[in-house]
Amino acid sequence: MKGLINRIYDYLFKENRGGKEWNYEDKLVKRKILQTRNTGVPTDLLDPIEVRYYEMLINQVKDLVGRSSFSEMKIAEFGSGTSILSIRMAKEGGIVDLVDILPSCLEYAKMIVNYFRGKGNFLGKVNYINKDFTKLNCKGVYDLVHNEGVVEHFDDEVIVKMIQKMAYCTKKGGSVVVGVPNFFSPDMINIWRVNKKGDEHFIDKADLMKFLKRAGLVNICVETSTFFYPSFIPQSFVMHSVWLEYFLGKTCGLGFLVIGKGTKA
Repeated sequence: MKGLINRIYDYLFKENRGGKEWNYEDKLVKRKILQTRNTGVPTDLLDPIEVRYYEMLINQVKDLVGRSSFSEMKIAEFGSGTSILSIRMAKEGGIVDLVDILPSCLEYAKMIVNYFRGKGNFLGKVNYINKDFTKLNCKGVYDLVHNEGVVEHFDDEVIVKMIQKMAYCTKKGGSVVVGVPNFFSPDMINIWRVNKKGDEHFIDKADLMKFLKRAGLVNICVETSTFFYPSFIPQSFVMHSVWLEYFLGKTCGLGFLVIGKGTKA
């Protein structure tokens, strides 16, 4: 079934990006950097849907790790990309390491941090590490290690090794959080319909739970994200139907991400 789903989605939505997925990401982020230089505002922060998505996601991660705030937590995002979730954690007082192999991603992250700092009330600290996170030497350093939209680009055995590395860098009692695209999310399907998908492959709740267990984590919880509505749904309707979104996204399993959390034993 998993292979069939991958073949169907690749047939319907996949774009031949002519090389590694990270080359495509690099070009995309460089466009965002240029747009930010022109407008003075990071591109992702101009989109109210994106802003709302990260507001909902940060609250869901708080629930998963059992925290009301990220203040004074030592946090790392391995494969940080645009880094918006981690930067919001730092805004609350977290001490955050952003780790990415692409310098462009870290440059864009600095723009977002500088923008937020200019608005005031930025309580934490952000460090930028241009490196392959699998090569880091950071045993038991962090209270939380997370990434979203990273591991689904790799084969199962590589995913397990990646999560093992995330666990290795986490303190005892700390949390590892991994998010992957939900292939059954209407919003994800709409995004891929419009923009095409890369080499992401299907990972369901059972797969993600298996990966977290094989990485040696305990107290595992896997759920879909509460963010549900595709971008073409009128925002006036969205804002007056939060209960319905929660039901469709999390209860019915149609949210944008599949999110797994495990604890370092």
